[in-house]
Amino acid sequence: MAFAIQPDEYSCGPTCVHNALLLLGNGNIDMRRLKKACGTRPSTGTDENGLQRGLRRLGYEGVEANFNRKTHGRKALEWLREEHHQGHPVILCVDQFEHWILAAGSTQRSYFILDPRGNRNRATASSISGGALMRRWWGFDRAGEVGSYYALSVRPRSPKAWELSKNALPLTNRDVLERIRESAEDLLPVSSALLNTFGKVKSGKKLADLLQEIAPRLMHRKEFARAGIDGYALNEQVRNFLAFARGRQLQYHATHRDDALISLTGLLLIHTSGQSQQAQV
Repeated sequence: MAFAIQPDEYSCGPTCVHNALLLLGNGNIDMRRLKKACGTRPSTGTDENGLQRGLRRLGYEGVEANFNRKTHGRKALEWLREEHHQGHPVILCVDQFEHWILAAGSTQRSYFILDPRGNRNRATASSISGGALMRRWWGFDRAGEVGSYYALSVRPRSPKAWELSKNALPLTNRDVLERIRESAEDLLPVSSALLNTFGKVKSGKKLADLLQEIAPRLMHRKEFARAGIDGYALNEQVRNFLAFARGRQLQYHATHRDDALISLTGLLLIHTSGQSQQAQV
């Protein structure tokens, strides 16, 4: 799961849509199809109507928010945090209406941004303060004497989109957001695997605590040695597992502790060896 970089100078909007859908559990979106759905053109890029049209065609909706007074910045930030609390990534119009970025998540004081201009073949991920975000977000059209904090909240609409969103990443959990900021790979497959295995467990013990307990001993297990997995790769994958287990507050049955250990070890082996193979290609 790598967040995309825009393929050209004019496709920041569709790239933000692509990355928003990744956060919502949809990892199977072709960028060319997305640009076509949004009506993106070299001369004009993509306006808000194009983004909303593209989202509808893919089974989502872009719900508009427009705070048209500069003094409404704090109100805009409160709205943004609430959208993240509801699990909705938000596309922001920034840099004097010249660029689209994705607000991937937030905590009480920090906002996690994916900028599609990117570097090293992936979107630039950063954490910024509310004040810094407001300064970049506010746009003012001198000709029309109109200003705005403009945004589109991305939400599932079709049954398929809702089904995929069951694997969505939690957008207000610091552990998950830090992994996003660090450009961690494999977060979406990890979320799907953990939810399929532990998502229905209620009134159990914290899965994150069990992960922390077994993590120091994993490298000594023969399964990982046979697979040629190094300590760094395993540690990175354990951090992914921990982040998502905490973010979704996953649990395991205390009476089935051994079964949970076997499942966790198997999932870590599968995902870490898969990432190692991709890195070698």
